[in-house]
Amino acid sequence: MARPASALALSAAAICFSLTAPGCAALKQKWDEAVATDVDNPVVPKKPKRIPGAVASVDTEPTRSADALSGAADGSAAGSSAIELVEGRQFEPNAPQHFEDADVVATVNGEPLLAGDLLQFEIQLSDAAARIAAAPDADEAVPGGPPGLTAAQRAMLTAQIDAARAKILAERLPAKIEEALLAQRMRRTLKAEQLEKLNEAVGTLFDQTELPEMLRKANVQAVAAGRPPIQSKEELRRLMAEQGLDMDAVVAAWKPQQMAMAYVEQNTGMASIRISRQEVQDYYDAHREDFTPPKAARWEQIEVPYENDAGRSAALDVVEAAAGELRRGRPFAEVAKTYSRGLNAQEGGRWDWTAPDALPNKKLSAALWNQPVGEVGAAFDCPLSPDGFPPGGAYHIVRVIERRGDVAPPLDDLRDQIENKIKGERRREAVASLIAQERAAAQIEVYVRGTKWPPEE
Repeated sequence: MARPASALALSAAAICFSLTAPGCAALKQKWDEAVATDVDNPVVPKKPKRIPGAVASVDTEPTRSADALSGAADGSAAGSSAIELVEGRQFEPNAPQHFEDADVVATVNGEPLLAGDLLQFEIQLSDAAARIAAAPDADEAVPGGPPGLTAAQRAMLTAQIDAARAKILAERLPAKIEEALLAQRMRRTLKAEQLEKLNEAVGTLFDQTELPEMLRKANVQAVAAGRPPIQSKEELRRLMAEQGLDMDAVVAAWKPQQMAMAYVEQNTGMASIRISRQEVQDYYDAHREDFTPPKAARWEQIEVPYENDAGRSAALDVVEAAAGELRRGRPFAEVAKTYSRGLNAQEGGRWDWTAPDALPNKKLSAALWNQPVGEVGAAFDCPLSPDGFPPGGAYHIVRVIERRGDVAPPLDDLRDQIENKIKGERRREAVASLIAQERAAAQIEVYVRGTKWPPEE
């Protein structure tokens, strides 16, 4: 399956501001707090864990993932000067990797990406690991105290936590690496005052877009727990602290990607992009089937079943009486409640959206697609079997309320949606082009097994 051009998703709304306008004092420190600098980081407490993995440089042919290389200890399977195997410690083939928060999981042109930066919001995993570490040994547990763990139990639970953390890291690393590539490009091409202005604009955007949604979700939880609603950012900050989350860390994790988005908007012309009416028309014509909803119908039914030939005549009398009521103008739902013996008779015989293949009876299904919408159809017999074995069946009267999937909605109803789709495609292409340029000159080391880097195209 084709992969989107970039793991870095772009917001549909452009962030518009001038990168060339004079800013305040050069406070590049704020940006450096959000992402690491391009120089050696003196505060990283641990060197990268050297395990089999890919050292990627895509100026030649694409490299393979760490999983693909793990069996080639001598490097013979690499097949390209762009791939090297990182020598390192021995490990069990099926043992999960263990990463502390301070461990380096990848480097992007020498800039370290730390496990903790990608896992800081995995509160449940952190809590579980803390409980495992705090649990006493089984032979030291006291009656009435916390249960103890045997060495085997502790090892098994710890391995489960390690596996979960490593899986999350492998899934998130490709997008984080691409984010780091764009961040480095920004720092190379923008002046300090421009970065500061960008940082301030994105901070304002957080308060305008993300904070209200965070407050809303927090208040949903508050109502469910019977707590008073949260009214301010500071109250939310305190609540998050009680749950082990740091709001400043949330903002710091959110900012780099948004700053990259803003940079792409401004430096690829996306902020001022205009889609012509002809482009919209051409897209609609080429993707008409994509906009046509799946076939389905909403309908009403009067059903009068019979068990054998003797009961068929009585059932016909009932359904004809119901048809007479409908011809005299009595509402379908009332007639259904009076005469129908179907499963939903007391709901007026109404059925919600039904797909063409959802009904086993072909005659009944055909009525949903052949009858004019809004008209009451003639009564028809649906025996259980054409040859009468088993005996029985039912008479039906059907009225189709609404049908969809025959044609695509009119263009005017889809114009805004199509414009956004075209803009989204162009943004993805622009991001892919920028990232491709950065990859061509980048040196990227990945230390988490199973990470798909370079990402599959």
